[in-house]
Amino acid sequence: AADKFNPKALADSGQLDLIDAVRLMAQLMPNGAPEWARFRATLVPVLSRVQSFGRGIRIFVEMGSMLWKDGNTEAAIRLEEHWNALARLHTFALFCGYTLDTQSEESYAGPLEDIGHTHTDILGSEEDERFGIALDRASKEVFGITLSQMAGMTNHDGARRFPSGQRTMLWVKRNLPLSTAQLAERARRYLQEFSPKRS
Repeated sequence: AADKFNPKALADSGQLDLIDAVRLMAQLMPNGAPEWARFRATLVPVLSRVQSFGRGIRIFVEMGSMLWKDGNTEAAIRLEEHWNALARLHTFALFCGYTLDTQSEESYAGPLEDIGHTHTDILGSEEDERFGIALDRASKEVFGITLSQMAGMTNHDGARRFPSGQRTMLWVKRNLPLSTAQLAERARRYLQEFSPKRS
């Protein structure tokens, strides 16, 4: 199937539209925050162009991740809210690409649960799952119990969407904030011990 995928041919036929994220953000955020009127006016024509092919529209964006990495978490959340508002007016599937160092306690310092609220699903990687296992081991060592079960019962809707390790770290940040760094450090150590050695 990969040999049949020709981005240039798809772009030439109008089925694929590639938009530079940095340039698009400059258009949508002249004052540092996404503006709904600009967002809608800029993206509706793109949706209209590709919608005529009738196979469903899929959008991949990483602008939220770029804003998040720059520390502009409020703008990232607002941007996600605008995508959700646009999805109520037009039919498309949205895939957001966020890069997050799940093993770093700094990743949990921002309003991560608010990002969780703006998404229907959050997919973890194999490394996220390994981190969850290492975090369970670390929490059992530090507290004498495994915290992932408690974190799994959280009432915070945004946190429930995250993979188990991230859910546990969010629970610890909320309920045992002084333990966040200690747990993350021990979990990283366990991950290093059990990571497959590459030759």
